[in-house]
Amino acid sequence: MSQLLQPALTSITKLNEAISRMINLHGFSPLSTNHLDGTFSSGRHLVLLTQDPLLSPESLDACVILPEALKRRPSDIIVKWVADAETSQQLMASCQINRAPAVIFFQNGQITNYLEGIRDWGSYEASILALVDSCADRFEA
Repeated sequence: MSQLLQPALTSITKLNEAISRMINLHGFSPLSTNHLDGTFSSGRHLVLLTQDPLLSPESLDACVILPEALKRRPSDIIVKWVADAETSQQLMASCQINRAPAVIFFQNGQITNYLEGIRDWGSYEASILALVDSCADRFEA
């Protein structure tokens, strides 16, 4: 009996699958290099920046934890974006973010806060929710 072996998934393929789940199951919009000019000029935006999981395995974790954390808040409180590794590198450079995964909060075109790296699930989730709430409070004030 012979068995057909499939090639192993590359780290980028795994990341792209995780990003697709965020888009298809959790209401995130894909951020591409075409969106970088003017996309964040009005309203509240949250962007997940990722990196090749070979360089930053936590990028895959963030693709799971972030949507779960955001389920605890109304879906219309903030526009949710996720960037692939290539787009993330450009945005990290322009926003002076040093480490992926990173979550950047924009309000009316300005960065209001960001998180670099990842922590254990509970503290990461708490940090995300505190920043979302802080962003919402500033917008309503």
